[in-house]
Amino acid sequence: MLNALHPLALLDDDAEGNEVRPSCMQDDEGCASGYDFESVVTHEVGHFFGLGEDRAARAATMFFCQSRCEIHKRSLEAGDTAPLRELYANDVVTTSQAPGCGKSPSTSSRWQD
Repeated sequence: MLNALHPLALLDDDAEGNEVRPSCMQDDEGCASGYDFESVVTHEVGHFFGLGEDRAARAATMFFCQSRCEIHKRSLEAGDTAPLRELYANDVVTTSQAPGCGKSPSTSSRWQD
């Protein structure tokens, strides 16, 4: 969630908290910065593409919470991408009901990974 209740920060790779921090730390000890903007946006974009919250793998980008200064969740790992493959790996055939963009009603489009 991107809102004013959670202070966001643009953190450098070598900023404080560069080490892998445990997710959901209660006291954010040793971190004066906010939540890493890039990590939060990566998580939220995962939701846009159909990923749910991960409640088991604390290092996963889709883990249900994160701590301040936690920057290792900027990219999706295997546990995050496996559901994406299941959702989007199969070929999808669509048929246009009406002409548009230079297509006739009988034109089929193939979309795949």
